Amino acid sequence: MSAADIDEGIIIPDRAEPWLPKLARPWAAVPTGVGAIVLGSVAFTAHAGENPLLGVLAAVTAAIAVVLAVVDAMTTRLPDVLVGSMGGFATAVLLVSGIIGVTSWATVAIAFASMAGVLVIFWLLAFLVGGLGMGDVKYATVLALVLGVWGPYASALGSLILPFALAGPVALVVAMASRSITGLPLGPALSAGAMLIIVFPHLSSFLAFGQ
Repeated sequence: MSAADIDEGIIIPDRAEPWLPKLARPWAAVPTGVGAIVLGSVAFTAHAGENPLLGVLAAVTAAIAVVLAVVDAMTTRLPDVLVGSMGGFATAVLLVSGIIGVTSWATVAIAFASMAGVLVIFWLLAFLVGGLGMGDVKYATVLALVLGVWGPYASALGSLILPFALAGPVALVVAMASRSITGLPLGPALSAGAMLIIVFPHLSSFLAFGQ
């Protein structure tokens, strides 16, 4: 795809490059597995006290987010099987927690509304600005759903504001070095933004500027 295509706002299609063989290499698999276990454990500990089901959701999200960050960094892909698993698990946990009464339906509704809002924003960015892959759009949408459990501000901060704030300096350096940021993976920044909110539950309140 040419730079002109991206400038016109065409979404970058998913690449067909296999990701599992690269992730399975020991030098990638071992640190990725350790990172997923450690961050998953920290995430569970941070939220299990308020709601065990949300603790499990936080842990699974953190673990998959680590894997997605590594895969995207190596292959510039965010595999549907991983993103879809995260989204399906989050949906199931939210619905079950609402049914059994450990999470209010208002909270569930806010989570899905946050997801819809971020989906619209990413679609607009993808079509009007360009340079985003469909994987980025889907992954950000799923993260917004998970983070929406802790409120719309946490969702927007972790799936939209922080990822672009983290990716911006990297993109600037790459652009200065190569004069192009085509193919620069956003997945690591999306994972990092979400992890900051999940692992540090009070961060969104701290950054709310008095809200």
